Amino acid sequence: MYQKYFGSKTWEYDVINEIPGEEAGFKTVAISAKENYAYGFLKHEAGVHRLVRQSPFNADKLRQTSFASVEVLPELTDVDLPDIEIKDADIEWLKTHGYK
Repeated sequence: MYQKYFGSKTWEYDVINEIPGEEAGFKTVAISAKENYAYGFLKHEAGVHRLVRQSPFNADKLRQTSFASVEVLPELTDVDLPDIEIKDADIEWLKTHGYK
């Protein structure tokens, strides 16, 4: 589904990992989109998606529901983290009820 979407937008992408399902389809697929602002376009796709259809594998032609969990993560490159010295840190020890 997302490969067709990337193709319609002419985005470059790499399939990082594919784990086939036990009977059909895939159990896990990891894709990396090589496009500026791809995270901004795709971040709202995160969550659980539901597909209801008549399964071609079921002889009774019953409706079958499938679920897919989608995670969208930004790819961070060369993030400059500030150096924090111990004198700049504030360390507190608290008991379970928050008393000092």
